[in-house]
Amino acid sequence: MAWLRPSPVNLSRLVVAAVVAMGVAAASTACEPVPSANSVVPPSVPTPCVRVFGASEVAALDARWPGHHLTASVVDERTGCRYDLHPEHRVTTASVFKVSILGRVLRRAQDEGRQPTQAEHDRLWLMITESYDAPTDAFFLELGGVEAANRFFADQGLTSTQTPSNLWGHTTTSAADQAALMRLVAGDLDDLLDASHRGRARWYLAHVVEPQRWGIGAGLPSTWSFWNKNGFYPSACCAWRINSAGRVGAPGAGGAYDVAILSDGWATDAEGIVAVEGVAHVINDALAVAAPGSAPFGVVDLVAPGPGPGTVHVAGWAIDPDTPAPATVQVRIDDGPPVPLVADARRADVAAVHPWAGPDHGFDGTVSGVDPGRRAVCIEALDAPTPIAAPARLACHLIIVAG
Repeated sequence: MAWLRPSPVNLSRLVVAAVVAMGVAAASTACEPVPSANSVVPPSVPTPCVRVFGASEVAALDARWPGHHLTASVVDERTGCRYDLHPEHRVTTASVFKVSILGRVLRRAQDEGRQPTQAEHDRLWLMITESYDAPTDAFFLELGGVEAANRFFADQGLTSTQTPSNLWGHTTTSAADQAALMRLVAGDLDDLLDASHRGRARWYLAHVVEPQRWGIGAGLPSTWSFWNKNGFYPSACCAWRINSAGRVGAPGAGGAYDVAILSDGWATDAEGIVAVEGVAHVINDALAVAAPGSAPFGVVDLVAPGPGPGTVHVAGWAIDPDTPAPATVQVRIDDGPPVPLVADARRADVAAVHPWAGPDHGFDGTVSGVDPGRRAVCIEALDAPTPIAAPARLACHLIIVAG
């Protein structure tokens, strides 16, 4: 099916005012592994959780933005770890509610063995990429209204989320529920959508218009990606509600984490956006790195006969995501013993693509004492600091070594 962007249309926006008063509770944080259908962490296996919302981070956020319901939750798909900021807070969704509509429309299409129709696509496009409310109103009623919405939340285990009326923007929720919902709709779980329909969800989230791309992506390295849906609207009870939910992806096949940052009580939307992005910086500074336990990787630029008889010249780069220190590579000639080389040469081109790793990961060396003739030369990168897997093979080449 060819997917077409709908022509610009004028749709009136639904004005909603949240009427649910939110209580103020003490600061609370959590970091815990959360098993899923696809990624179970046995209790006996230590999980590589890192510090995100430690006491000092929470104190700094509370001191900078006191008196607001500022809450966040992150589920790291790479490790199974979850991180929470003020999980006791409940905030109304505003337009992040539209992620649930996206998931339900795609699930309906999946159950019928299809992708969205062009008419559904046109409405989904406006609802997600430009945050139009009128398509959301239509989908909400079409999918069964309040009762069906709450049944969906209950079925998906989103126990802190409740829609009180057709004013769906008044839905109360937790950051943990919204991070879990994002993982179901656009993440790595098959519980709600299959891979094809989750890919379709990410496609919409990737095309959110630039003025609405603030939030969870703040502070990410340039090589990382994010897919987001934000909520932003003033209310009678809670002033401006500023919310951002989405998925953050590492370069290549490096994994992802699902994020929700929710808040209210802001005098202006700009003030709330600054706070939400402040929380995003804390999250991304801690997590926008390769997952602990990741295998080393790299590129071999050269395998060739060396400058003298019985020598082989190799060059390239290697990174071990588990440590900022230079990786060690080893060269094997046929079935001979490995010859180690330290990948500590400066490679600005590598740093440009992998800025989190730094530039000192190049190697360029010569192996001597090689028997003349046709030889298989293999280069491997060692896992460090404590090897948890076999060396990662970077390349193997057949060359003729001079005598």
